Amino acid sequence: FLQPELVQRDQDNALVKSPVELAVGLIRQSGGELAHPGALALRLAGMGQNLFSAPNVRGWPGGNAWITTQSLLARKQFLETSIVRKSAGSNTSDLMGALDKSVTDQGDVDPVRPFARLMRAMAQTPALQIDAAAWLKVAGTSPERAVGAQGAAHLVQNLLVLPPASPLGSEALGLDALRAVLLDPVYQLK
Repeated sequence: FLQPELVQRDQDNALVKSPVELAVGLIRQSGGELAHPGALALRLAGMGQNLFSAPNVRGWPGGNAWITTQSLLARKQFLETSIVRKSAGSNTSDLMGALDKSVTDQGDVDPVRPFARLMRAMAQTPALQIDAAAWLKVAGTSPERAVGAQGAAHLVQNLLVLPPASPLGSEALGLDALRAVLLDPVYQLK
């Protein structure tokens, strides 16, 4: 591994992924899919990057500006909700159908209430769907099996640019190990 002084120097020069880089990188690394574009746009805005609405002509500030107390919580929640087992039937039409049903059931005349319900529903909808089992299969393990030393090393090497802030135990179950690597602060770096 790297010597401690080199790791510190690299951490000082490392850049923090923007919310879009975090989402697109997660999709590309995992082979996952975009489950709901509206929910993704809402999550990105919660992390501080409102799509097509840069704060000025230079664009977004980047670097450490992406890390605030609010954005860190939003990033953690985004990553956690993305690591779900793929399920049939969880798509945009189901979300819109549920919204239409709730509007007709309650007979709202106020156009703001259905929009507020839609925003609440989108906030609870996973924006991305990552097939954790398929992702872990590449590392030679499964969600319910201990990763072992080789699987843990494979996850760390393929997902992190630097050694993890918290060491990954080889006795961790596959899904727990994947979650630990994705939630490690080093995963936020590019």
